[in-house]
Amino acid sequence: MKKISLCILSVFMVFSIKAQVAEDTVSENFKVYRYNTLLLTRNIDTLSQLIKTFNNEELFDWIQQNFWMRFAVSFRTINYNKELELLDSLYKNSPKKLLPFIEPLFLWAKADVNGADNKDSSVKIDNALKLIRLNDDFWEKGYAGRYGLLLSCSLYVIGHRAESQHILDSTIFRLSKLNKAHEDLLIRSLLSHGYYIKYKYFDKNYADSLNDIKLAAKYSMDTAEQNSAITHTLNDNVYLLNYGIEGLYGTDAKHAYIGAYAEFLKKLGNKILALREYTNSFIENADNFSDLENFYNANFNKTTFKEYLYDSVFVKLKTPAPFSLKNILGKTISLHDYKNNWVLIDFWGTWCGPCIAEMPKVNQLYDDIKNHKRDIRLISISCLDKIENVMHFQSSHNYDFPVAMSNGTVEKDYHVESFPTKYLITPTGKIILLRFGYDWLKTVNELTKY
Repeated sequence: MKKISLCILSVFMVFSIKAQVAEDTVSENFKVYRYNTLLLTRNIDTLSQLIKTFNNEELFDWIQQNFWMRFAVSFRTINYNKELELLDSLYKNSPKKLLPFIEPLFLWAKADVNGADNKDSSVKIDNALKLIRLNDDFWEKGYAGRYGLLLSCSLYVIGHRAESQHILDSTIFRLSKLNKAHEDLLIRSLLSHGYYIKYKYFDKNYADSLNDIKLAAKYSMDTAEQNSAITHTLNDNVYLLNYGIEGLYGTDAKHAYIGAYAEFLKKLGNKILALREYTNSFIENADNFSDLENFYNANFNKTTFKEYLYDSVFVKLKTPAPFSLKNILGKTISLHDYKNNWVLIDFWGTWCGPCIAEMPKVNQLYDDIKNHKRDIRLISISCLDKIENVMHFQSSHNYDFPVAMSNGTVEKDYHVESFPTKYLITPTGKIILLRFGYDWLKTVNELTKY
């Protein structure tokens, strides 16, 4: 799981780096040099000089995405102390404008230098208290909520439950204050994690549990919001998942806690509200489809699940943008041509490693379609690519599924933020995002039964 998570993180780091280089006053060549150097160097003088060319947004992105990932990736390895030495030098020698961006990370890294199970609790407690006392500027620029949650988890693991809850409650309070002032997606995501941790590990009665899991679900980001904040939230979710209270030190963090709220309502016996939340959980993440299907079939029989799916679920989904594209043979492919069918749309490119890794499954799906084993249609759209590259890729792998070439706007119309991105279109003409990192083929098979 850790190897897979780190592979996913490295892929998204590449896309985050590409997205960051947007400074008009610096030449393109210098920007490429700057980010490549910052990603690899351990020279404090080089770092200090390059950081001076950053604006505030770039500082936030680099420190909270790329620099912090040095610690996440090297956690509990020999490289961790090397990264800590670099952070220590950067903290002591950098200009004052950098301190709000870096001090929360510094306090967390120094506290957990030997891992969450380090028994030297005094450093953890002291640094956690320093963190929650930082002013709002440090909390906003330094993404302090992330480190407050991690320190709370760390204290919980080594048996300091009271201190852990105090840090958690303080972190939630500070995040709530920031959220009211800014309504930031990343702050909301951290709030949802905070309330879920409180629900799962600290609440002692149903009233508190109901309140906190409801808030965890409320602050969870919807699909569109998650796409726009995917790099930060993916890093937070994977890190909390792998290094938390239940693991080394992260709880079972999710993009959204709507499903957990539905499970809680189910235990309370409130089937109607639970069904609503299971439905919302599927709309938020199609990978949750089987939970909705199983819950409905076990608790409702007035109408079939297929009727509920088409009449009450699909109607809540959005309608996809129409398009007509040319495939690599010059034939026009239009979404309208596949009306009243299940349709899988795959945005990819021959330059994209994760896309290439999924191609055997895509090709097998197309073989099944040709042999009438699957009642679904496939539209493969190559983006940021050349026809000759696609044709060479197809022939060298003996793939024969038809590929349409992007017109440069279709991926924008479908809000594609990273590759590969897959959507499933229902026979009623509604769109379902199939999230990267989940078993998209399993979800396709489950849905297209209906």
